[in-house]
Amino acid sequence: MKKLFRRIAAFMILAPGLIWTYFLLFFIGKERAIKLCGPFFTLASKPFARNWVSKIESASDFDNFSIKMRKDFWLWGPLFDFSIVQDDHNTFKLNITYCPICDVIKAVGLSGLAPFVCEADWQVANENKDKWLFKREYQLSTGDPYCDHTYLRKTQNT
Repeated sequence: MKKLFRRIAAFMILAPGLIWTYFLLFFIGKERAIKLCGPFFTLASKPFARNWVSKIESASDFDNFSIKMRKDFWLWGPLFDFSIVQDDHNTFKLNITYCPICDVIKAVGLSGLAPFVCEADWQVANENKDKWLFKREYQLSTGDPYCDHTYLRKTQNT
């Protein structure tokens, strides 16, 4: 039941883009439709990515990053499966093992769009590069078993 709720919520968010991609697919082919529509999926995902990550005022406020992230888990917990794998003075790392957005995109046969959704994380990281650094080695959208979202304290040397 939980998975069904997650898929329905994700589908409702993704439906306009998926429909448009399938429409174009009939005229220009799957690969070109994904390349054309993919950047719009990144753009549409960016507000969600911004809300996923806690806002801090400056790099010196990184000590509050973990506290703020944990406060917002009530919002993301119903949709995503994730766990904290590291939380110390310099690092806050989450492993996401289920993403309904990737799940739905793959289920409708457009898995090439999923990395575009994940690109929004990197764009938000770039917007906050003066406050924290972002690292990700694994990504569900590219077939890995989980996404690792690693937020690192920004120091004067980085």
